[in-house]
Amino acid sequence: DEQAWTDLQDQYFRRIYFYIRKFVGSHQTAEDLTQDVFLGAVRGIERFDREFTLDQFLFGIARNRVIDHFRKHKLPLIPAKGDRDSDRSAIWLENMASEESPEPGHKVVTGEDSMRQREILGKILREYVGTLWQAGEFKKLMVLEYLFVLGGRNKDAAARFGIEDEKSIAGIKFRAIDKLRGLARSDPEDEALAFTVSTVWREQRVSCPHIDILRAWRDGALDADAAAFVAFHVEEAGCPYCNASIEELEAREDDAREAPMSDLRDRILRSTVSALRSQRG
Repeated sequence: DEQAWTDLQDQYFRRIYFYIRKFVGSHQTAEDLTQDVFLGAVRGIERFDREFTLDQFLFGIARNRVIDHFRKHKLPLIPAKGDRDSDRSAIWLENMASEESPEPGHKVVTGEDSMRQREILGKILREYVGTLWQAGEFKKLMVLEYLFVLGGRNKDAAARFGIEDEKSIAGIKFRAIDKLRGLARSDPEDEALAFTVSTVWREQRVSCPHIDILRAWRDGALDADAAAFVAFHVEEAGCPYCNASIEELEAREDDAREAPMSDLRDRILRSTVSALRSQRG
């Protein structure tokens, strides 16, 4: 259905563009890769697994296109260790070399790693993050994101968040892992799973706030503790997905920025509609 595809593209193309541009910098390269994402989606839509959302499907393709671009041009994907001034967004891509190796201490249960297992862990993590959010435990959430997403050390986390005892950080981490083990055991399907919390946290964006929360934060309408977490997530952790969403919000409100977006929309639509018609024969 060409109209359904147009509606889907209109919903996502700005965010995909800003997500890609966050990594590649170049407007033209970002446009080219964004078009390639939607062409890839058209070609792969028949294999779309409904266990996943369209958001995961499209951003998964976008993530792979960015990684392919870095590999093709032999560019460093992850900032140099210890470079505190570098953009941390690349950390969310997950270093592909580390995909083969589980991160020590982050296993929740044992078994064979798979997409299904990661999807289940993502669900468990989102439930846990939602519990922390509802309880207003934003400092704990920041600590966990610092440890799992940014790969921070307990000692550095204690200094960053003003927690005197480094053992308190270790306790937060231990109780989180223990809680996740308990949630996994609550479903018999989860008993044989293996996964790493850090990889799935980044991959499935379990701590990303809803777009309405991002809008409220941008407009200064969140309470102080929630605003502190969102600021950490967007600015310090450098979440590329949430940064793309904020860029999209701002582009929609700025005629000067929206004009080139309309050109990109038309370009993508011409190529994808043509591909859809070709597939129908």
